[in-house]
Amino acid sequence: QRLCKNILKESGSGSSNIDSIEAVKELANRLGGVTIVRKGKTDVITNGSSVITCEVNGGLRRCGGIGDVLVGAIAAFTAWASHSEVTVNPLESEAVIPKLMLAAYGGCAVTRDSTRICYEIKRRSMVAHDIVDVLGT
Repeated sequence: QRLCKNILKESGSGSSNIDSIEAVKELANRLGGVTIVRKGKTDVITNGSSVITCEVNGGLRRCGGIGDVLVGAIAAFTAWASHSEVTVNPLESEAVIPKLMLAAYGGCAVTRDSTRICYEIKRRSMVAHDIVDVLGT
């Protein structure tokens, strides 16, 4: 939020609602088309031109370190995607999901699902290390 607020404010442009998908898209464009993941009730993934969202159910507890788990998961999926020759076109439309955005979606989905599983086991005592323990289950 701070990055979005500061970059868009400096440019004199941007959405008045920094939480909007349009603001995140504009931020990605202002930063040169980088892929951005905005965590939230719905995760938003954009490179400025394409947008995908992740609404996989997650755990009810938001503990410190979930972002670290998310980044690790995205890094793993990015490495796998960089060695893949597969193109993803899930809706048979003209748009193809860029590999980096697909990797980010995979990271968001697996992190959300892992926090849900972890919360079912640990409840309110859940910490980030517990999430790592259930990754892939």
